[in-house]
Amino acid sequence: DKSFCAGADLKAISRGEDLFHDTNPEWGFAGYAHHFIDKPTIAAVNGTALGGGSELALASDLVVAGETASFGLPEVKRGLIAGAGGVFRIIEQLPRKVALELVFTGEPIAADEALRWGLINQVVPDGTV
Repeated sequence: DKSFCAGADLKAISRGEDLFHDTNPEWGFAGYAHHFIDKPTIAAVNGTALGGGSELALASDLVVAGETASFGLPEVKRGLIAGAGGVFRIIEQLPRKVALELVFTGEPIAADEALRWGLINQVVPDGTV
């Protein structure tokens, strides 16, 4: 329950390692975020959703999060830009100045604040997501 998803291994990326899956290269890195899915998707977020985890939530149709969940794109602190469209989606889904603060600083946003800004649909007690 500590993490929904922490995203890609930034150290592996800095070493130039391949992030594509050997047996399903067509889905590759961030396949869920890059492919059309013909059914509604719901992200059930317990704990942190950072980097790719936030991108998964941003790519979902609905997001339900536990009270202690948090969202963010911390890779910008390392000079990287989210690779699965997180920067573009967050700017579409949040007020511009709020989105840009998250993109420029890499600081996470707590579930209650994410709800207030419309990033997520619902906050529920931890353990009930």
